Amino acid sequence: MAVKRGRVLAPVALAGRYLAWISGELEAEDVSPAVMGRSIGSARTRTLARDVIPNLGLAAAGGWVVYGTGGNEGEPPRLVAVRTDGTDRKVLTDSLIAPVASRGGTVVWAEQDGDRQRVVTRELATGRTWVAADMPQCNPGCYRIDAVALADKGVAFTRGAIGSQPSYVVRRRFSDPKAQQIAVPNDPQPDLVPSSAGALYYVLSRGWYRWDFGEGKPRLTRYTGAAPPQVLRFEHGRWFVLHGPGCAQRLVVLGTDGQALTTMSPPAVSALAGAKKGDCVTLADLAWTGRQSLTSWFVVPKESEESHENAGLVGVLIASRKLAR
Repeated sequence: MAVKRGRVLAPVALAGRYLAWISGELEAEDVSPAVMGRSIGSARTRTLARDVIPNLGLAAAGGWVVYGTGGNEGEPPRLVAVRTDGTDRKVLTDSLIAPVASRGGTVVWAEQDGDRQRVVTRELATGRTWVAADMPQCNPGCYRIDAVALADKGVAFTRGAIGSQPSYVVRRRFSDPKAQQIAVPNDPQPDLVPSSAGALYYVLSRGWYRWDFGEGKPRLTRYTGAAPPQVLRFEHGRWFVLHGPGCAQRLVVLGTDGQALTTMSPPAVSALAGAKKGDCVTLADLAWTGRQSLTSWFVVPKESEESHENAGLVGVLIASRKLAR
């Protein structure tokens, strides 16, 4: 666990017993965000990088931490990998266009070169790369790549429409010769979250869909309608779901039978932060290794929340106990 006053500790990444996070302010003006890292159980924290971009994500695997930086004066951001001891810094791409994602020892990102957009994976231990998709940005309508994700058997990503044409959810199994896509009309930015099974995404006013590898068509999950709970990820039969309003969020892990396996509630987070009952507790990020979660929360005193200020903010980082398989 880590507690830091005046800082938000997010996004986060977890690889084995090594955890990493970006430390910054809610409105970073005076202090630039920095990538921090340490081993679970160790009191020594190392600063791995400064002047990073939190909304481009964070990944950790195979002794490396991956983050986004740059993007000044009209230049696209870069995706950089650094070893956990702070050495051997490498630029993976200098034209990043979507937040990085990871699973196991592999990272995936989206990049753009001229009018071509690519989705690329890299095994951090070996350096082996694979181009999952290479396509024109416009053909005939134009698209963004808003999100990428890795499943056990392949890659998923979204193409958000710039205009009135449908958006697309795209997937490609590692063993498939080409990608598959499904049109998503009337939603310029379908939300994609991690799933071990394939593509898991939200369609505006309809709900959450699973498009698992091995299944020809997407299927609607139990989380339907215009305002379902916020699904964060699906991992081998476990649903990670956020319930409750912004200042009273509960992270619930559910089995496929709908029964709660574990819950992290605002009172528990407040107790760890030394906060008072009624203070505003908000989940900032979640990482999952397959058996263990790393969550980031920030707590704002009730009086600051009511006056729309961030005075007294506390960032909290919690590594869970390992769950049974």
